[in-house]
Amino acid sequence: DGNARQPVLPRSLEVAHASAVTQPDASDTERLHMMDLQERARLELGETQEVREECLRRLRLLIKEASLHVPSDEKFLLMFLRSKKYNVEEAFRVFQNYVNARRDVPEFFRDLRPENSRLREICHENHLVMTSTEPDSLGRSMALMRLGAWNPTMCSFNDFVRGVLTLASCNFYEDLAQIGGVAGIVDLEGLGFHHFRQLTPGLLIKMTHITQDCSPVRMKAVYVINYPSAFKTLFEVVKPFLKHKLLKRVHFVREDLSELWKVCPQDLVPDEFGGKRNDFDFDRQEELVFRKRHVFEDLCRYDLPPP
Repeated sequence: DGNARQPVLPRSLEVAHASAVTQPDASDTERLHMMDLQERARLELGETQEVREECLRRLRLLIKEASLHVPSDEKFLLMFLRSKKYNVEEAFRVFQNYVNARRDVPEFFRDLRPENSRLREICHENHLVMTSTEPDSLGRSMALMRLGAWNPTMCSFNDFVRGVLTLASCNFYEDLAQIGGVAGIVDLEGLGFHHFRQLTPGLLIKMTHITQDCSPVRMKAVYVINYPSAFKTLFEVVKPFLKHKLLKRVHFVREDLSELWKVCPQDLVPDEFGGKRNDFDFDRQEELVFRKRHVFEDLCRYDLPPP
C-alpha cells in the first residue's frame, strides 16, 4: 500500500499469483518492531490528529446524509478510515457495504455476539482459530485458521464462520491490525468431502465479497498451506471475483513451511519448528473478545430498524 516498502516471502515459497522476493534484512525487521504505532500510522496512512478529526467529521456527515442507523463512535469509524488511508469516499463505500452485509447475510451476522459464537468449541476444544497479539516479522497482525480440521461434529459450518467473524471483528478493532494490516494463514490439512459439500461456489463468492468489499481492514497477505489439488480447482471459481490487489496477495505455499514460520509470531508456529503453538493462550484470546462485548452489543442493537 502507498509508497511504503512491502517485503514479502522468500523465494523458497511457492507463490500463486506474485513473484516472491527476499525477506527484509535484520535492520528492516528491527525498524518495524521499534517504530511506534503512531509513527507508522503517520508514515503509512498519512494519519495526524488534524487528518483524523477532519476525516471523522466528513465521514459522520456522509453517514448522516445517508440516514444510516449505525454506531458513530470514533474507534469504530476509524477502522474504515484507516483501511482506506483516510480516503473518506472509499471508507464510506466500505462502510455502506458492511452495513448492507449485516442486513443481507443474516446467517453470519444476525445476533453476532461472543456468547453466541461457539468460541469454546471452535477455539478451546478444537484449536481451529488463533489470533496473535504480537506482530509478525513484517509488523502485521496475524491469525491462523485451521479450516481443514473443522468437521460437522464440532459445530455447523455457519457457526464456524460466525466464530471466525467474531474473532476477526475483535482483531480489527486493535490498533496493530488497523495500522499494520492483517495477514492470515489458512491451513487446509484434512480438507475432505464434507468440506467440499459446504464450500459451494455461491458460499465462496459470498465470503469473498465480505472479505474484500465489506471488511474495514488492509488485508496484506493470505497464505494457504497444506492444500489438496482439488482446492486449486475450486479456487479457480473464486478468482474472477477477486480484485487484482487481493489476488496477488494470495500465496499458495508448498510442503516446506519453514520459511513461512520464520515470519510468524511464535505463538502461531508449531513446536516442531521452534514455536510455542502448543502453549497458545486460548483463555487470553476469549477474554479479549468478551472485553469488547459492548462493540457487538452496539452493532446488534443498530441492526434493528430505527425507532
